[in-house]
Amino acid sequence: MISHKHYYPILKGKKGEFMAVSHLPAQTRSYLTPFFDIPRPENEKESHIDTYLLKKADSIYRNWGTGGTLFIDFFDFGLAVRTSTGHHYVRFSFDKLRNCGVEAIPVTGLDRDDEYNNAVAQTIRIDKRGTALRLQKEDIQDPSSTKAYVRDLLVDLKVEEKDVHLILDLRDMSHGDLAQNLDDVIAFLGDFGNLKIWHTVILSASGFPQHMGDVKQHSLQLIPRIELRLWEQVLIEGKKKKISRFPAFSDYCICHPDILDFDPSMNPSANIRYTLSKNWLIVKGGGLKRNTQGRISYHFDQFYVLAEELRSHKNYCGPNFSHGDQYIQDCSVGMKGPGNLCKWREVGTNHHLTFVAEQIANSLVI
Repeated sequence: MISHKHYYPILKGKKGEFMAVSHLPAQTRSYLTPFFDIPRPENEKESHIDTYLLKKADSIYRNWGTGGTLFIDFFDFGLAVRTSTGHHYVRFSFDKLRNCGVEAIPVTGLDRDDEYNNAVAQTIRIDKRGTALRLQKEDIQDPSSTKAYVRDLLVDLKVEEKDVHLILDLRDMSHGDLAQNLDDVIAFLGDFGNLKIWHTVILSASGFPQHMGDVKQHSLQLIPRIELRLWEQVLIEGKKKKISRFPAFSDYCICHPDILDFDPSMNPSANIRYTLSKNWLIVKGGGLKRNTQGRISYHFDQFYVLAEELRSHKNYCGPNFSHGDQYIQDCSVGMKGPGNLCKWREVGTNHHLTFVAEQIANSLVI
């Protein structure tokens, strides 16, 4: 049975997140198993879908490689999307990943249709790595009904509990949700049956804000990592109630679970998201967009100043801590350029993965 002190980060399948994973050292990789949520494509034309999925498969291969398993979900995809040959996107993607030697595990849930689950079942049959079952908040709040639905789904997939990773995904939560979410998770873990028969049991949530609008410009602000507090309290309460198994930790790293559609009228602010033991430190500048005589341009030079503010902060981990921390140091002294929003997503995510993987592996809560 896999230890609950293994980390399962849920990552958006975008360039910044892929690059963050590519720079993880072997020891950090051994502490975690990535879960890539492939974002829905902006263009759902069949010819575009093929290219889109091939690029995502190639990014996974190049940045994670063949040295360990990972989860892949298409949570945000429309169920009707198909490739140019009429194949399901799950089947198409896993065929490509298999040809590259990537050890990918498909994710499904109680919200998927028969064709989605048929593609997952085919993947299970070929790869023999099982599947992951992603339960949502409403599923967790009704364990008795969920148990029956899960039983029927496993029959359809022709898979047993021992080959299934059970993921309790609360997605977004606030401090005010903490007590209710704790009660719901403890009740689920107590009522769902023998948890030891599942391959893994994972608890995921995110307290990260959907946007930076509530963070004051030109400031440093702490945002509590509520999902970490939830996990720690689940372990403590679970021990008191003698639940059969503690869940492993999962989060959404340094972003909100939901995808924000691009709005060209928005003026995003420069910001660096830096993970601490109990909080995120947000170092925020001003808007990036400039309008000069009707021409729109983006000015990233302020990241030099933000990097210096972070490097001078008492909680900066130092350049040797991670690839992301090295970039912060180099940018702060002008050895690297100011980057862009994608680069800083890479930097912040790489630091987060390194920090949290070690934090969970060395947790003293239980």
